[in-house]
Amino acid sequence: MLFDYDHIYDGSASAAAASVLLADTADTAPARMSTATTSAVCGVGLIDGGVQLTHRAFHGASIVASGCEGLAIPSAHGTATASLLIGDAAPFRGAAPGARLYAADVYCGQPTGGAVDAIAAAFGWLHTNRVAVINISLSARII
Repeated sequence: MLFDYDHIYDGSASAAAASVLLADTADTAPARMSTATTSAVCGVGLIDGGVQLTHRAFHGASIVASGCEGLAIPSAHGTATASLLIGDAAPFRGAAPGARLYAADVYCGQPTGGAVDAIAAAFGWLHTNRVAVINISLSARII
């Protein structure tokens, strides 16, 4: 079993950097060494920003999204984190390619996103879907 170091994310990155990450996350992420495979029935949860569902790292992936009143609002960080979990685009493989991803967007593209009620709703939704493994990417900004 392999583990990766903890990443620190600061949402104040420039719009240009965010667009590069959204456009080609899989090309810039480090390749995984794990050869483990995961069944498509295994669910992995993600509490983060939105995921760009059309990104090539997710071709053929099973992603169920929630949050933002049904709107899809992709973010660079949510997409990058999802690719680390379930991405599968040569030469890159995420930690659990083939797993179904349950992605809860608690930021909805807003700098004031990530409020406790959105996080609690995300946990409730993941619990309802019987997701036992959850990656949570939250940060606080002091203004």
